[in-house]
Amino acid sequence: MLTTLIIQTAITMVNPFLTLFIRELMHFHGPITMVSGVIAATPGFATVLIAAKLGDIGDHIGTARIIKIALGLGVIVFILSAIVTNVWQLWGLRFIIGLADAALLPGVQTMLIKMTPKESVGTIFSYSQSAQGFGSVIGPMMGALLAGIIDYRGTFVVNAVLLLVTLIVLMMIHRANEKLKS
Repeated sequence: MLTTLIIQTAITMVNPFLTLFIRELMHFHGPITMVSGVIAATPGFATVLIAAKLGDIGDHIGTARIIKIALGLGVIVFILSAIVTNVWQLWGLRFIIGLADAALLPGVQTMLIKMTPKESVGTIFSYSQSAQGFGSVIGPMMGALLAGIIDYRGTFVVNAVLLLVTLIVLMMIHRANEKLKS
């Protein structure tokens, strides 16, 4: 559930300043609100397009592997987001982060199903939903605070570090579980 909290925090962290960042990239002129709306909607669009396919891929290569790939992709995308020079680059990266999002939360939910005794599934999913909701509260607040303290680009880097730490912890847990099995 901590993974769900961190993922949702990362997903929503850029929400408070995305339009302001786009305004800077557009040099304060042009259809800023329209471009901002399109870019803000892009991750959801990408998720709709690919989620089912990523579920199928996860069934074949393993849920843990697809979560690790998506976290790694998220790290790369957020680092690249910190150095974009125009809105089209940001749009493309937001599309890619939508692809990663399509794998992350469904992957975590799949792992919960696999690891939870049947009599506790409802309780565990309730905790998972609470963690997701809490991440939706923490993410924007943290993003706004960081953007005010460091700047928009630095907040993307912090987001990448957050996902990187999550990836490392998951890899360590996976490795420890593999050792226990053998």
